[in-house]
Amino acid sequence: MKRGLKVELSVLNVQCFVVTTRAPMKRGLKGIVRSLTLLNEAFNLQEGFDLNEYITRGFGGMKNQPVQAVIRVDPPASRWVRVQKWQGLQKQIDLGNDQIEMHFDTEGRKGLMRQVLQWGGCAEMVAPPNFRAEIAQEITKMTKKIREPLKKTIKILITDMF
Repeated sequence: MKRGLKVELSVLNVQCFVVTTRAPMKRGLKGIVRSLTLLNEAFNLQEGFDLNEYITRGFGGMKNQPVQAVIRVDPPASRWVRVQKWQGLQKQIDLGNDQIEMHFDTEGRKGLMRQVLQWGGCAEMVAPPNFRAEIAQEITKMTKKIREPLKKTIKILITDMF
């Protein structure tokens, strides 16, 4: 049995538990963690559990739903993307004209979605169709948040002109 700390976090109103053998660092958590409770409890490490292997199956530090995805990346993002190491990348195909196609098998669906959104218009989720639709839905939500304030600003500008 290994002695450790069980830490209860309330992060942006989401309850989660972290088991650690070290005291959690408060630095860098300001503004993110709403509350932190240290519970000095003993816990048993799971036989054969390998933290590095567990983390590797996720993407971007996130492990949730599994997904096998194909993403096409255009320049200029492709120039940077092709030389990085990506968790879950199974195959990378050079399509010519600085375009690449990346095949992922990961248990970090949300992390992969965040990454694709970060590449912006240079990235296209080719497969699977349901993941492509999920990303399109997220882009629609983002667009609405930009359009509404923009409509109000334009309306004010037009009103001020006359």
